[in-house]
Amino acid sequence: LVDALNAFSKLMEINRYYQEEELNVLKMNTEDPGIFSDLICLYLNLSYDERKLVINTPDHPKRLALAVRYIEETIQRAIIGKETTDRTQVVIEEGQREFYLRQQLQTIKQMLGEGDEQEAEIKALEDRMKQARLEGDIRETVE
Repeated sequence: LVDALNAFSKLMEINRYYQEEELNVLKMNTEDPGIFSDLICLYLNLSYDERKLVINTPDHPKRLALAVRYIEETIQRAIIGKETTDRTQVVIEEGQREFYLRQQLQTIKQMLGEGDEQEAEIKALEDRMKQARLEGDIRETVE
């Protein structure tokens, strides 16, 4: 029971979906391992077959072991989900920062009067280079 409570506490730290109230209810029902295991399965997002397997296991130690296994699997899924969310957030923040800096640069160029004229000149030179169809070393030198 202690292992199950510790595992559920760890799950609460990783996934804020699980509340302190659920842990308190589990602590109040430690006298009967069967009910305790059933409560764990009630709180976890388990499939019908997983819940049925726990409920249909008459041996309390095996039933509790199943419940702990499901907590640990839920912890692993929560860790993967958190890592995915964190990585995605980093990529989004980097993209937003890059966009912001490009916009700032463009605004500064416009304020200095360099933006449009210089970009148009560069584009015209690139177009002329494409039309000339330069090859190899000559093309690299021109670029």
